[in-house]
Amino acid sequence: MTVQRISEASSGIHAAVYATFLAVLSTHGRCGCLTDAHTDRLFAAAQTVGESGRHCADAWANARAALGM
Repeated sequence: MTVQRISEASSGIHAAVYATFLAVLSTHGRCGCLTDAHTDRLFAAAQTVGESGRHCADAWANARAALGM
């Protein structure tokens, strides 16, 4: 579902990616069920719609920081 949310974003890609990363981390960031494979799929979906790898990493780090992780 989160990959779909990123894939369907038609504008404001960076904001959509950040919001999705924030939602994923707030739900699964502390329980241990979020794997590298999940993260890779999220980053790949974001890059498919034009987000750079650097911006993905920044959005992920910013979402983690916002949640105090």
